[in-house]
Amino acid sequence: MEGNRIIYGEHTRKLHALFMRNAKKEGVLPIHEIARTMHELCVYPSRAQVEDMVQCANYCSPREFDHITFSEFAVLATELQDAYKQCQIFPCSGAARRQRRRQKARAFARKLRRGYSSLQVFLGGSCNPTTWRRDVAIPFLKNFNITFYNPQVSQWRPELLELEDQAKEASEVLFFVIDNETRCVSSIIEAAYYAGYQRQLILVLKPCSAPGAMLCNEILSESECRELTHAQTSLRDLVERQCIPVFTDIEVALECTSKIILNSTRVQDLVLTDGAQLVRYPHLHVGKRLIALKEAFRSVDSSNSGCIDFNELCLAYRAVTNMQFNPQWLTDEQQEDGLFTFEQFCELWAECRQRIPNWSLVRYLFTVILDCVLRTIAHVFLCLLTVFGFHMEDSRKEKWGKDVYLGGVCISSNWKHQAITLLKKYGVTYYECLSSTLLRESAQENCRMLLYVIPADSRALFLMAEAAYFIGRRKNLVLCVKLLPHDVPIDESKLSSQAVRDYNRGRAYLSDIANREGVPVFDDITEAVHCVIRKVSSRPSHSLGSIATSCAI
Repeated sequence: MEGNRIIYGEHTRKLHALFMRNAKKEGVLPIHEIARTMHELCVYPSRAQVEDMVQCANYCSPREFDHITFSEFAVLATELQDAYKQCQIFPCSGAARRQRRRQKARAFARKLRRGYSSLQVFLGGSCNPTTWRRDVAIPFLKNFNITFYNPQVSQWRPELLELEDQAKEASEVLFFVIDNETRCVSSIIEAAYYAGYQRQLILVLKPCSAPGAMLCNEILSESECRELTHAQTSLRDLVERQCIPVFTDIEVALECTSKIILNSTRVQDLVLTDGAQLVRYPHLHVGKRLIALKEAFRSVDSSNSGCIDFNELCLAYRAVTNMQFNPQWLTDEQQEDGLFTFEQFCELWAECRQRIPNWSLVRYLFTVILDCVLRTIAHVFLCLLTVFGFHMEDSRKEKWGKDVYLGGVCISSNWKHQAITLLKKYGVTYYECLSSTLLRESAQENCRMLLYVIPADSRALFLMAEAAYFIGRRKNLVLCVKLLPHDVPIDESKLSSQAVRDYNRGRAYLSDIANREGVPVFDDITEAVHCVIRKVSSRPSHSLGSIATSCAI
């Protein structure tokens, strides 16, 4: 017993001490402290995972979306620790291994194309009127004798574009700063593309200024502030999917850049002592265990009193774990209390999870080994059938979710009805709006095709960043890009001429990336949807070139 809280064992005692060191006076852990607190347990969640934790906690106990309690923290931390152990034993799936091989092949090809170039850092991101290159980055790199390319010039000329592209291709590290002095439309799209392309990227994000501040000699509106903040958040999530840390301080980012260059390490190999915000295993879905505990508790709490007795506790525990609860884990005093709240049930589960013998680990290893053996036998069997003239489709190629992910359907409904009507007509399944970032990520990774529509009635910067990321990933993608007309009203206010030029420049840059990578680009939604239907109706293909060929008009 510590204060008014029952501590069930050593594991929850350690978690409670850690929680209280970082909690507010109200006894809750703020959302901005969750990742840093988890770091002390050697788990490194992404921003999207932290958001998912808070969403699951809010589902179990509705409250303001800004904190978690100790019982929720105990479950979430224990769940992540278990998942990390499993990932370390069986570190990557077949898809991850193939992705890693592609990354190495791309890096080797880039080294061959680079030839004898000694360029080490490309200074990308915000340009005029910013001075971070001249004031901070260039003096630092010169001090460490690191070669660099600076694309910021007093008078830009079109012929410099080819030199910039060559410098990006040749550089070992791409150093991007997204600041709050410009809209950074093209820089955000470019950084997302290179993150998907799995380049060595150092990204510095400066939070967007508050509404009313000056941006490009204009007053920043509230709606554009929300859009730019959303775009930065989306860019951070995309970059963290590749386990790339995101920085907020240019000096710290430069220190990490020098370490990568001088020690020939990867950006993913940086550690906390380098000042990096680490991310590990960003694909893990967290919070499912917390929801399962809540549902089990609700099912036995028939009177909806918020408390269950010991027998109901055992029943709920077995429903969640498929194991019998061991009453020896409770002291006589704890058993005599008679009633248990949901918070106590969560803390008991977290403690018991650590006391269970490693049979679950053994069971997991046995499952992995058995799965590998059965897959090998099935593959040999299919090969033998092929030898004797029988042709069967490899079932691994059919492991998809739905057919199409609709990117942009949530921000513009003008094309939604038209697209969905066509998809339904041809029996094509699709993902629409998904509230959770991790759910959207799962849908994007598991669908057969991605359809991104950049509408003419929205800034759509976060959508352009997502599309660029998946172009870099070489996912099956179809684009429909519409330019913003002059004086277009967005959120009941007209965009300035400069804003329209900035966002249309981003659309042009995205289209250029797509054309270089063989991604079909349309300006008519009907043509784009028909292209998608033709692709999903035929045999699944993983080649962007094949998509562009079959969709050519």
